[in-house]
Amino acid sequence: MTRDRKEVTMREANLSRRGFLGLGAVAAVSTAAVGLAGCASQAAPANEGGQAAEETSGYRFMQKPEPITEVDETHDYDVVVVGLGAAGMGAAIGAVKNGAKVAIVQKEIKGISQGNSCSGVDLEQSNEEGVLAYINKIMAESDLRPKRELVDMYVRRSGEAVMAVYEYGQAGSLPPIIRSESDVTFEGTDAVAHAVVVAPGTKPIMWQDGIENFAEVAEADPSIDIFYEYPGVQLVQDESGAVTGVICEIKNGGYAQFNAANGVILATGDYQNDEEMVEVFCPDCVGFDFKQVNKTGDGHKMALWAGAHMERVGHTKMIHDMDSGPMFTADIPFLNVDMQGNRFCDEKTNGSMMFINNLMRDWTEDKGQYCQIFDAAYEQKYADSKPPTLEKLMVYMPEEDVERTGVIESLIDTYMCDTLEELAEKLQIKDVDNFLKTVNEYNKMCEAGIDSAFGKQGAYMQPIDTPPYIGTHRHVRVSAILGGIDVDAQLHALDENMEPIKGLFVAGNTAGPFYGGVDYPAGIPGMSVGRAVTFGYVAGESAAQGK
Repeated sequence: MTRDRKEVTMREANLSRRGFLGLGAVAAVSTAAVGLAGCASQAAPANEGGQAAEETSGYRFMQKPEPITEVDETHDYDVVVVGLGAAGMGAAIGAVKNGAKVAIVQKEIKGISQGNSCSGVDLEQSNEEGVLAYINKIMAESDLRPKRELVDMYVRRSGEAVMAVYEYGQAGSLPPIIRSESDVTFEGTDAVAHAVVVAPGTKPIMWQDGIENFAEVAEADPSIDIFYEYPGVQLVQDESGAVTGVICEIKNGGYAQFNAANGVILATGDYQNDEEMVEVFCPDCVGFDFKQVNKTGDGHKMALWAGAHMERVGHTKMIHDMDSGPMFTADIPFLNVDMQGNRFCDEKTNGSMMFINNLMRDWTEDKGQYCQIFDAAYEQKYADSKPPTLEKLMVYMPEEDVERTGVIESLIDTYMCDTLEELAEKLQIKDVDNFLKTVNEYNKMCEAGIDSAFGKQGAYMQPIDTPPYIGTHRHVRVSAILGGIDVDAQLHALDENMEPIKGLFVAGNTAGPFYGGVDYPAGIPGMSVGRAVTFGYVAGESAAQGK
């Protein structure tokens, strides 16, 4: 039965350099990159609910659907959180701590998250000089492109937010742990920032498990209701443009309207599974494999349709492989070869785990896959790099009969073989003869002490000559795209004039611009989940307090 409702209204969302992309001088380049320069609007397809979409632009994700005016369920809450991941969890906790009754509507059959570490800064054990230095570190590692007020907010509120998640989860069957605490110091100063890292446990326990623990606790919390398989599809706005609720699809057909007296928080994750959005906002990710599924930018789209503004391109990408071998061995300057057996870089200056993907942008085959090659004497040859012991390395070798802790067994991909031919086969290198030739030529350059191919420093030119031979098949994939809707420090969604849209908040990877660099700044462990939790927590607080 259809219940009384407010008619959904939407603000016209114009696709323009100023009003949408915010690209400035690079707008034409981005548009040309996806073949849309000067094109006419295309006919809009039907939206997921079956209604004809309004024709607004050539981009499918900007085609605003017709207002949904018939609903089958109506629910009333103070705060409605769209999405149950790290940001959604933080949002619910932040809102409940401020007295709100909260609904979480989730697209999937359970909450979804990733990562293992969640870090924040404990202000009580830090000094102001350290706080400012920490802010500057994040800014510098992100090419000075973040909105500083967001970085400032994260550093000053993250310790509180991370510990709130820790404390809330203690009532569950898998309570989070404080994995580490340490003072971050800055050379030549008295600056101290005290970092705390909270985790759901040790790998293979990840924040996916932590989200499920949160849901278990929330199940007994009268202030939180979770609605699974209720994907948000459209925001409800009043005549002034203020957001007053969200409409969700119901699994067996129809729609449910969730009215939010204080605000709606969009925390739906990134858009990596929407091919068109990736091509427009983060084209360097095109062609790489993606770790996530169903991350189709739902929150971004709903916010844009409601008049919000997307941060500038290009959005920051997180592309890495932390599982096939020990995480930090990816940065040791072993010999690197592609899947044809060709060396492709100076492994010392160009081999960093977080940045090596940039060398692969133009690869047309096996994009994101390469192998690190070394030998039994690696601990001595690369002692300055502090490599793991062979005992620790063997945990990542699926063919070795050892006890495994701290790994995801389905992803480990390191091998130790008596011959290079056998190693090439285990690593799935396609041209074994070419691989053997590459190793031979590399060894000759090592003997000469000069890398005539790529210029690696002589000290790191270590021959592959001591069996057994060891290799790791790395497969860097897109873990997250870190770009989203422009927000202020209270996490209000901002329109093209950088004015807040009343009642609409955005958190986690749906929000920006917190990063801004080409690649994720890996110098601060756990910041990805920590930022998502903190943004959610502050958004929940802001919504509950009616800010």
